Amino acid sequence: MKFHDLANIFPLTEGEEFDALVADIKAQGLREPIVIYQEKILDGRNRYRACVAAGVEWRSVPYTGNERNRRPTLEELNQLMEHFGRVRDHRPSSIPMQKIVPFALFSTRRQEEITLLRWDDLDGDRILVRDMKHPGDKRGNDVYCELPPEALAILNSMPRDGERIFPYSTDAISAAFTRACRILGIEDLRFHDLRHEGISRLFEMGRTIPQVAAVSGHRSWTSLKRYTHIRESADKYENWKWKAIRV
Repeated sequence: MKFHDLANIFPLTEGEEFDALVADIKAQGLREPIVIYQEKILDGRNRYRACVAAGVEWRSVPYTGNERNRRPTLEELNQLMEHFGRVRDHRPSSIPMQKIVPFALFSTRRQEEITLLRWDDLDGDRILVRDMKHPGDKRGNDVYCELPPEALAILNSMPRDGERIFPYSTDAISAAFTRACRILGIEDLRFHDLRHEGISRLFEMGRTIPQVAAVSGHRSWTSLKRYTHIRESADKYENWKWKAIRV
C-alpha cells in the first residue's frame, strides 16, 4: 500500500517505539483503522507497518473531512476570562481558569494533557506531554512539545507547590468551563475547541506544518488537513488584554 505524499511530511516511527507498537498491535489488535485518501494511506503509516510486521490483518476507512470547526470569538473569551476573574475574587481557592484557558489556547494542549504536566518535564521552551492521545498508540505515548512564549509565560507564573503544574482534575476543569458557558449564554463551545483555536492561530501567524506540529504534537496529516484553507493574516491575539496578564 502506498503512502500519500501529505503523510510523508511526518517522520516514520522507528526503533524501540516502533517495536513497542508492533508488540501492542500483536497483543491487542489494530484499534484505530488506517485512513485512506486518494487510494493511499493518509493516516496510519506506522499502524500499517506494525500490522504487517505483527502479521495482523489491517482495516481501513476513507477520509471524510467532517471535522468540528467551532472557534471561540475574542468576545466570548473576554466574557469567560472576566467570569473566571469574578469567581476567583469570590472564591480564591477555586481553579485558576484565567490561566488554564489561555494556556490551553496558546499551548494547544488537551485538557487531560494539561493536568499531567510536571515541573520536572519542563525543559527550556519545551515540555514533555505525557500519554498524548494518538490513534493506535498505547498509553505511555510521551512526547516533547514546544511551548510558544505566551504559554511558557503562563507556566512560569504558576506556583511551584508540587510535582504537577496544574494539580486539578479534568472533571473539575470541564465542569468549570461548561458551567461558565451556560451562565454566559455561550452556545456549543467546548474546552477542546481552545486547542483548535490555538492551532488555527499558529497557521494564521504563518507557521509551517512542521512548526505547528512541533507545538501541537500531531504526527499525521489527517488532523491538520482541515487547517490548510487558513491563509496567513495576523495574530488576532497580539493586543488581547488577557495575553499579558498573569492573574
